[in-house]
Amino acid sequence: MKPRIKSRKKTPLGIMVLSILMWTNAIYALLLGLFLMLDQFFFSIFLFCIGIFFIFVGLYLWRGRRWARTFLILYNTFFIIIYTLIIAFYLSNIKAIIGGLFLLFPASIIVIYLLISKNVKNHFR
Repeated sequence: MKPRIKSRKKTPLGIMVLSILMWTNAIYALLLGLFLMLDQFFFSIFLFCIGIFFIFVGLYLWRGRRWARTFLILYNTFFIIIYTLIIAFYLSNIKAIIGGLFLLFPASIIVIYLLISKNVKNHFR
């Protein structure tokens, strides 16, 4: 009798990249919180909490948890709205428009990828 081996889902490359980006954001938030510890204590505690949360989001995104995918979709949708408002309010400032578009494009691609890709849908079942 052969022992049963659990089959592990292969994580899609895009999800791996997004997980690593979440961990990078977590490290950035933790370091920024550390540097602001003396000057702005409460904001630094907030950044530490965000950093720890982003570590878990990246980990569970890699593992295929639906809540992490949902969070990432909502998180990027929020920033799509913010970047669109930046572009709308600063129509006379070309730097704001270019900066808004530069940030709007990757957030849009991430949301589209998480919603449409068959590999991603299968990973989060």
